[in-house]
Amino acid sequence: MRYKLVLFLIIGSIAFINGCAAWVVRPPLYASSATDGSVPPFFALPSDIPPVTFPDCNNTEKKRECAFSFSSWKTSGFSGNDTVKVVLHFPNIKRDDIKACIILMPPSGENIPAEIIAKKLVSLGFPVARVKAGFNPLPKSVLGEAAEKQNARDAISFGGTFFKEAMRQRVGDSMRLINALKLQFPDHHFSAAGISLGGMVASALAVADPRVQSLFMGISSASVARVIMDSTVEDVAPLRELLLDKFNLSYEEAYQMLAEEIREVEPLTYASRLNAKKILMVSGLFDMLGIPIDSAIPLSATQETWRGFGKPEWVIINTGHVTAGAMFFPIPWPELSHPYHIAALLPLPSYMHHLLLAHYLPKIAR
Repeated sequence: MRYKLVLFLIIGSIAFINGCAAWVVRPPLYASSATDGSVPPFFALPSDIPPVTFPDCNNTEKKRECAFSFSSWKTSGFSGNDTVKVVLHFPNIKRDDIKACIILMPPSGENIPAEIIAKKLVSLGFPVARVKAGFNPLPKSVLGEAAEKQNARDAISFGGTFFKEAMRQRVGDSMRLINALKLQFPDHHFSAAGISLGGMVASALAVADPRVQSLFMGISSASVARVIMDSTVEDVAPLRELLLDKFNLSYEEAYQMLAEEIREVEPLTYASRLNAKKILMVSGLFDMLGIPIDSAIPLSATQETWRGFGKPEWVIINTGHVTAGAMFFPIPWPELSHPYHIAALLPLPSYMHHLLLAHYLPKIAR
């Protein structure tokens, strides 16, 4: 009897922990103020930039995909930033009730889940422009040059300027892509979606372009300065260590200097331009808790994003950062109206499919 009681308590504890790892924070009754229809000056493009042109996609009936690339509107010297590679996925079915075209931004590396998400959305009737990986807003060589500066202000200015211009470059190219898509899908509005780094870019695009009416951020954050200061990712750790160790700044001093430097490109700077009811945030519990090897987006950055965007719907799943990718693989579990109940039992693959169906799609279908 005692062993049964112990077993019951263990199973109950596991179920409780997993249940707490998959809850939804519902949006409040109010929403952030709507966009005024303008582009923030920092993201505004010069008038003489050439348009993006699509290749002949007429021969894609069987594959329903059209891959192409185009040159950026400006040059950074980094090939991944200066060339934008896109796969345009055409929907398998035409639905009159779907009027959204989705711009899907990938993480920093080539990522299978981004392709799986695109194909899932396409199967439901959404056209998807999937931007392929390659973009790097803070290369190691830039961090190396920043480390050679003689004071913290110069180091932050050097690294921050490159980051701002890289984000401005990619957001501008995404806006040019929307211009071209608008000719292809004249009756559609747009939704920005992204995973990890892609979610950060997607949030910047959403606040910059008034044609983007909804946002999906998967295991990501729009609080760039907080990610740089608190993340365990090796790509950003050198800048934080430079400020705290070499220049002997306190945490708060380093954060304030960094936040002020990149304020023009921080999505949260323009948060009031978005409608909280049109945003879905998805986070990994163990990612936010900083579990070694499998974390990138800290809890501090996620909470700041949630508050800054007007407390939108926020789904938390019991995975880390990298292992969240397993949630995207298509395994035919029954469709549920509230899919987070699945994750309350186990972190099952295919969970993200249910998440997209029950949470994201209602925000963008009209």
